[in-house]
Amino acid sequence: EPKEGGYIGAKAQTNNTGELTGMYEMICRALARPAGSGNEALCTDSLYAKHMTTGHWTPRVQRNAVLVQRLRNKWRELRRARPGEVRIEHVRSHTMVLGNEIADWLAERGTTSEGVTAMMMTQWIDQWAAKRRESERRRVGRVDAARQGHSGRSPSPPRRQGDG
Repeated sequence: EPKEGGYIGAKAQTNNTGELTGMYEMICRALARPAGSGNEALCTDSLYAKHMTTGHWTPRVQRNAVLVQRLRNKWRELRRARPGEVRIEHVRSHTMVLGNEIADWLAERGTTSEGVTAMMMTQWIDQWAAKRRESERRRVGRVDAARQGHSGRSPSPPRRQGDG
């Protein structure tokens, strides 16, 4: 809301404004670290947020223009403050990358008024890790089964003369 602290120009509550706002917050946090803090990757699963921030894309929807301009200004400020240290990387979503999965979970939680506690976060990470282990176990099982299927096959019988 424009009258609330931290307002940066979002005209509507959309997925894209959420991604842009998240990018803005990441940049602000990176700005809080001094030059010489080391290389840092700001990871996003939103190509929209990445390209709007870097200027590779321009807003087609004018309602995001003010937000995008503030975001780009903050990105330029960060690049001047920490030259060569910070980059934006795109990560694919829903690929079991822990940081990305946490961000999605937090975004989902943010749509409720319940908030997040340290205990909830710990439980969520434990559940995520268990799912990841199970997924990996199934994947390895499929690979092993496929290998056995190829190596365990008996060769085809020799073809007889005149069998097409």
